[in-house]
Amino acid sequence: MKQVAVIGLGRFGMSLAESLTENRCQVLAIDSDMERVKKAQGIVTQAAQLDARDEEALKAVGITEMDTVVVAIGSDVEASMLATMILKELGVQHVVAKAVTKLHGRFLDRIGADKIIYPEIDSGRRLGRNLAKPSIVEQIEFGNEYGVFEINTPTSWVGKSIGDLSVRPKFGVTILAITSNPVEGEEPSMNVSPDASVKLNENDIIMILGHYDEVEKLTK
Repeated sequence: MKQVAVIGLGRFGMSLAESLTENRCQVLAIDSDMERVKKAQGIVTQAAQLDARDEEALKAVGITEMDTVVVAIGSDVEASMLATMILKELGVQHVVAKAVTKLHGRFLDRIGADKIIYPEIDSGRRLGRNLAKPSIVEQIEFGNEYGVFEINTPTSWVGKSIGDLSVRPKFGVTILAITSNPVEGEEPSMNVSPDASVKLNENDIIMILGHYDEVEKLTK
């Protein structure tokens, strides 16, 4: 069972701790605010109130035994950077740090963070795409170029098979799965890796892998 520590139990940190627990990780939740720690106690494996800049306190709760430590501190940039630096000095192998700005991210990179995430920036970009492209139902980003997208079936695709459409050569995307729109009272059915003979229906949701530019052309 993977052991993960989350330092900073704001909205992002608490949500992350809950998700990790749901995915069967052993989670150590840390915050300087006792009220947040109490809230986490009923959710995670262990919750501790301490200052993430206190090296001895971090060692006392077994921080060096964690597979991954996520520094989810957002409001106090100094604490975020000092905690990240201390964790790397203690020998934590994998430190993921939350950055609130690109400059903050550059500093975190310089002091040794193994991975830097930008939740606010990334969620804003996703929302912008979703508002601009209502035909995109959901998306998972892979860097700045590729992603997995769930889209409504393009009108020109309705009633045609994947083979007839020549999706990959013509559109530059790969269909990973198709979720049918269920009859009322029934569960939706998903066809993973559909073959070329599968025909697309008007209310199908299609999961595709592709470059953002190709998906943008497809969803215009």
